[in-house]
Amino acid sequence: MKLQVLTTMTWASSGRSVSTQPAWRSRPSMSSLSTWFLAHPRLTRQRVPGGRRRRGVAAGGVIIPPAEYLPIIHRICRENDILLIFDEVITGFRVAYGGAQALYGVLPDLTCLGKIIGGGLPVGAYGGRAEIMDMVAPQGPVYQAGTLSGNPLAVAAGLATLKLLKDGDAYRRLEVGTARLVNGLKQAAEDAGLRLVFNRVGSMFSIFFTGHRGPERIVDFETASLCDVRAYAAYFWRMIREGVYFAPSQFESAFVSLAHTDEDLERTVEAAAAAFKAVGSS
Repeated sequence: MKLQVLTTMTWASSGRSVSTQPAWRSRPSMSSLSTWFLAHPRLTRQRVPGGRRRRGVAAGGVIIPPAEYLPIIHRICRENDILLIFDEVITGFRVAYGGAQALYGVLPDLTCLGKIIGGGLPVGAYGGRAEIMDMVAPQGPVYQAGTLSGNPLAVAAGLATLKLLKDGDAYRRLEVGTARLVNGLKQAAEDAGLRLVFNRVGSMFSIFFTGHRGPERIVDFETASLCDVRAYAAYFWRMIREGVYFAPSQFESAFVSLAHTDEDLERTVEAAAAAFKAVGSS
């Protein structure tokens, strides 16, 4: 079970094209890989490109799970002796110091981490229950190594970042700043006569261009796929002209950083107000 309810992946977007599809549709074929995803509440099978079989949710922006979703997945894994693995490469140390698992109170068997733990340098890590990790060499028979494993520069940068996050008021500042930005964007959209859906968890948020005929809530990729991707593309390029760079895909997440000042957030809302008006009049 890969926790895709909060995370998204950017694969490739170059030139002047704006992606109108989720990242996994653009990725190379991985016909040898079969991964199952569990959707809530329907556990319906779905064929997707690349020879992979999935159940339900794929990368689609910030999609907030129902309160019962993760506990159900946890129970199913326990009852069937299945390892529960959370992909917290994006959510780890962002939505909370303990990641999404701390935020939602569900402890997986293994966790994949990256991004923030490198303090801006490339790094990846995984960890979990002792009896599982003891299977990895040199203590166990599973060999795992890499050229940059334990790279001291990345580890030092990561430790410094995590110390700042743990000792300071980083998460309060991120929550206040992101709430301020999203509320400003919502008001700007309403003023322009647009009906958009905003999903937010901590400092992560997505803007879904649902239009007046689209879904009122975005709860999975099925509802996210009903969005007006052309309207998002128009918004994206108008924001570029205003000097603000959002992700070049409707199916992505935006992130507020501690580096963003109040002036940056205000400028973003002002730019979005102009962009929303342009989209609404087109």
